[in-house]
Amino acid sequence: MNNYTMPKLFRLTSNDPTGLVDVNFKEDININPDSKIALKNASFSADDSVFAVTPTNGQMTYVQAAGATPQVIDLDVQTYSRANANALLQDIRDKLNNKMNQTSSTLGTQWNVSQSGGSTLIEQRICPNDRDLFINYLQPPRGDFDNVTIAGGGFPNELDINGDTYVTDHSQNVKSYASLSKGIGVFRTRIQKLDTYGTDPNANGFIMGLSEVNPRDWAAPVGGDFSLNDLTYYVDVRDQSFPVKITSKDKGGAEQNTGQSLQITGSNADAGANQIDIRVQDGQIVFDLFKQADAQATNLATFTLGDKRQKLFPFLIFRGAAASMNLQAIKLLIDPFENDLTTYLGRTRPAEQQGLGAVPVPISPTAGATGRTLSFQDGDVTRLLGFDGNPIVNENIYRGQYLARSPGVYELAIQNPFYIIRLLNIDIDSWDAEYGSRYNVIATIGPTNSADSADESVYYEAPELLYLDIKNSSPRSLRNIKLQILNADLSKPRLDGLTSVTLVVN
Repeated sequence: MNNYTMPKLFRLTSNDPTGLVDVNFKEDININPDSKIALKNASFSADDSVFAVTPTNGQMTYVQAAGATPQVIDLDVQTYSRANANALLQDIRDKLNNKMNQTSSTLGTQWNVSQSGGSTLIEQRICPNDRDLFINYLQPPRGDFDNVTIAGGGFPNELDINGDTYVTDHSQNVKSYASLSKGIGVFRTRIQKLDTYGTDPNANGFIMGLSEVNPRDWAAPVGGDFSLNDLTYYVDVRDQSFPVKITSKDKGGAEQNTGQSLQITGSNADAGANQIDIRVQDGQIVFDLFKQADAQATNLATFTLGDKRQKLFPFLIFRGAAASMNLQAIKLLIDPFENDLTTYLGRTRPAEQQGLGAVPVPISPTAGATGRTLSFQDGDVTRLLGFDGNPIVNENIYRGQYLARSPGVYELAIQNPFYIIRLLNIDIDSWDAEYGSRYNVIATIGPTNSADSADESVYYEAPELLYLDIKNSSPRSLRNIKLQILNADLSKPRLDGLTSVTLVVN
């Protein structure tokens, strides 16, 4: 005759914010040999206001290369939850891009911070200073040019372009379908020649600028001219015989006299003595003119973007022909995340122009990769992102690039959490691959069991009791039952309020 023992039901509760349930009973609980145990139900709420960035934990320290001066960057003071988890990654990304010091090794660099398989991925990529890259992104299929000639470089490995004839419209042009880097974007050219064209000064000079509209989508020219809505920001360098020699245009505005001129002798620009540099960073477009005779750059215009992540597409419009006008050393540093630029890494850089009084910062983004580090003021931020160490280790220093992938998950980004319930003082027949051995997992609760995503509450009721063997070949007496709720990567969650777990022993 078999003895039948009635099942025992245990409701366990806790207010521990890390998911620990540790309950003591006032009397012994007798567990018969070879008993089984199952999870009947569980309910708990994830803390929806889980992390606050403050002035005491919200600083990043970035070191561009071994021995370089650390740069301290402040994150926004903000509280983050699952509802706005991605905003923290975006703030880290934007602050790194917007606050980088403008040096030779940072021009053309760009950061991105994202999720990948639950992990945090922090990357820095570069746009190389490479003539073939510039050419390829100014001609089909990555750009377009009309009625211009790509000339031999005045210096080794540089890109020079001439207009084919003298025109007064916009029919001679080059434009790129790739937007500038969202870190430090650069578009520059040296004016090797701009001699006055006495036949018709209006058929001379050039326009250099950035468009908020991809040139693929520009309106068709009217009377040979593009719409000013498409030519969003530019400077117009005219024949220097005109009283108004250089104008500028902001978005939606009319051309304005900058009051500036090139370095000229009479009405002719001095050969190779002028360079225009456009830099974009932190929501500012800065047009500077560098002259051979001046010790400081001359600002032609500074425009403010409505969106610091605005895509900006480079363009040039040529009115003059080679006999009177020649632009040399044209460079455009484009977005390395939107474009695969790896084939251009490590190649010979174009020579930089010499002889200017004040020179634009040379472009050398491949320098200084060894020793590049990123750290956070408070280890809690690092752990929240899923990283173990602080500073965060660069896994890839190939030609100036930075890559770090967190071994753990970015907890706030788990929009549909997956939980594990583990018994801590009752051995059962269950194993876990992440742990690598017996782990006493009594149940897993998947995303479909999270009934209320609005407040991150989990209400789980087992559709059928799944009994697992308790490892007790002899009777056992308990006064304590302890279990732990865990995230899928076996890290502890952040819970808020009452946790309730019901177990059945049979």
